[in-house]
Amino acid sequence: GRSSVPTLACWEPPPHVWLPPRAPSGMLIYTGDKFPRWYGNMFVSGLSGQQLARLVMEGDDIVQEETLLRGIGRIRAVAQGPDGYIYVAIEDDDGGTTPIVRLEPVDESYPEEKRRTRRAPDSSRR
Repeated sequence: GRSSVPTLACWEPPPHVWLPPRAPSGMLIYTGDKFPRWYGNMFVSGLSGQQLARLVMEGDDIVQEETLLRGIGRIRAVAQGPDGYIYVAIEDDDGGTTPIVRLEPVDESYPEEKRRTRRAPDSSRR
């Protein structure tokens, strides 16, 4: 549905509002084949919210939102690689190289508490 943010009579209200604000830093519409159930979904990365959100769209409306990553640092960017995976750049709190993580599908039967995010190898630290 539409937000309840006040607007002027001649303005259309925004289709989605995050309160508190999340300072979006990147967005993609997924078109890969690694996550077939996510095809056409929107992914939005956030700086101040330090999270990655997956939004399910029906036409112009957002009908579902899921937070995939939270509290692992300021997320600078989200992108789909040519291999169909989703990559996320996370700001390094210590001022070092920005880590890049790759999201990978997991077997639905794998216990959720054992699922984790693995960082891609950093060749600059070898």
